[in-house]
Amino acid sequence: MFYVYLLTFANGTYYYGSSVNPSRRYKEHKSLNEKKTNKKNRLLCNVWNKYGDPKMEIVGIYQTSEDMIDAEQFYINVSIGDRDNLNINKKADRPPSKFGYKHSAETIEKMKSKTITEEHKSKVSAFMKGRPKPEGAGVPQKPVLVWNETEQKTFSGIREAGRQMLMSCSGMKYRIKTETCGRDGWFVRYLNNDEITLNNEE
Repeated sequence: MFYVYLLTFANGTYYYGSSVNPSRRYKEHKSLNEKKTNKKNRLLCNVWNKYGDPKMEIVGIYQTSEDMIDAEQFYINVSIGDRDNLNINKKADRPPSKFGYKHSAETIEKMKSKTITEEHKSKVSAFMKGRPKPEGAGVPQKPVLVWNETEQKTFSGIREAGRQMLMSCSGMKYRIKTETCGRDGWFVRYLNNDEITLNNEE
């Protein structure tokens, strides 16, 4: 059997849905919304967390999935424009998704012509002033030495070494911390000040 259900909240808002197992679907709704992991319908999530569990009512029972979808679409259609309706997706046969969505030509032109004004830049700059910077931001990189049994290479910093040696920065930092090599046999360590001076003199 195929069902169309209605969820009604204490504040009068409501939501239409469909399922072959309404009780299981209710539990899924409850779990998603109480954990605030419902990214597809933030409106439903916010109402659920503010007003608690809604009342579920079966409004239709059908023999085929096509009839179920048609019925759900009918209920959604008659609710369009009602501010109490929580169905943000107006198509019953698919979840709300931007995949494959095509913007109008007018919207595309607006996005192309959008520019960041100096006023906006100054507001962002003022907002960011005084905020703590991420760890390591603005600090010069330390030169690193990468070596194995047969050769050694010096780089200006972790990022350059990573690009040249095809290693991740986190992996290189782990080798430095543990003083171990990877499967490729390369060791990594920071150069101390004396070594940096000698290299510069050479």
